[in-house]
Amino acid sequence: MPTTTKRGSGSTSLPGVNKIWRALPGGRVARDWYAWRGKGAPAIARFEAATRAAVIEQESSVEGAKLIAQGYAEATHPKVDTRTLGGILTAWEGSPAFIHRAHSTKRNERNALKQIGSAGIAKTPAKFLTPKSVKAVRRDIRTWLQKVADEQGPRAADVRKEILSKALNWGIDEGYCEANPADGIEDFSYSDRSDIIWLGGELMGFESAGRAARRKLMKKDAPEPEEPPDTTLALLLACYSGLRREDLCRFADPHIGEHAIALKPLKAQRRARTAGKKAPADIIIPRTPELNAVIALCRQVRAKWEEKDKIKRAHLLLNSRGRPWTPAGLTSSFIKVRDAAKILHVYDDGRNPEPKRLHDARGTFVTHMRCLGYTKEEVAEMVGWDTDDVDRVAKKYADADRIALAWLERLKRRAG
Repeated sequence: MPTTTKRGSGSTSLPGVNKIWRALPGGRVARDWYAWRGKGAPAIARFEAATRAAVIEQESSVEGAKLIAQGYAEATHPKVDTRTLGGILTAWEGSPAFIHRAHSTKRNERNALKQIGSAGIAKTPAKFLTPKSVKAVRRDIRTWLQKVADEQGPRAADVRKEILSKALNWGIDEGYCEANPADGIEDFSYSDRSDIIWLGGELMGFESAGRAARRKLMKKDAPEPEEPPDTTLALLLACYSGLRREDLCRFADPHIGEHAIALKPLKAQRRARTAGKKAPADIIIPRTPELNAVIALCRQVRAKWEEKDKIKRAHLLLNSRGRPWTPAGLTSSFIKVRDAAKILHVYDDGRNPEPKRLHDARGTFVTHMRCLGYTKEEVAEMVGWDTDDVDRVAKKYADADRIALAWLERLKRRAG
């Protein structure tokens, strides 16, 4: 007899606990208790009986309450040797504070945690994580991070520093250590990229590299499609919508209105959920002629896939197999084309050039919308920036007279 599941009421004095009813062979029932909801949640107790009432009676007994409390304590405070820095990191990774975070965040941070755990700093005794010894340990961590920056890049070092700091702050709250030596270490990379945009020549170079990559995958005598490559469409949509990578990947027909696109950014939703606030309102992006052109190209490519395999799709952006992009897949393909095109941003202050990123398209969107006459307040609301950042980017890349004329034309259209 196949096992079926049904969610229980979930009411309990233990925060986050999840209960699921299960039908067993012979008409018996069981209820499994989990430490929290979601994939990978550890089971903390199970109760079986002939009826649901009997199961609930077992759970309500003194023995049942003890079993549940013991299982919950073991799941939320795993038995890990926390006498070293690496042990504290392991305990943090197994805690609800880590488990309840976004799946994409956990996936990315687990790779960094694995590298930190294999480094020499992981053997640092927790007894040295005190205000008295923090300077010496901070020096060791900074030395290791500098090595990471030299071998893997400044951004990789900053990611590991941020993870270390989060884990050790958690360790302080749990009583595993007294100080956070990662706190106070300066960033290795220059994080503010709001004034970096994709220029016209760079977009053309990116498309050329994308077409070259596509030709390598095509049959020898097959005609080349007129539509831009999938990576180019993703970059163009980012430039003319201002959407972040994860929102680009889920962008679909229901988000497209007659005059504007509207959706709730995933990043804003996560921040609201973490802060215990209600979901944010939709961001509204006007459908400019350029954005309409990109949407039309995306639909044209989608229609070819639907004609080929007879499967309807709602997503706008599709990869080379006709499937919706995943954020990781889009980044990987984007980097390959960008590196083939050798597109770098050269800083004005003499810092080493860095490759352009997909996220830099948001600066392109800001400049484009200001040149169309939208106010800095309107554009700031679309991308979630400060108005000063919007003004600075627009002034750097767009002629002030062009912005003023576009604004006047927009006022005239409104008056008409």
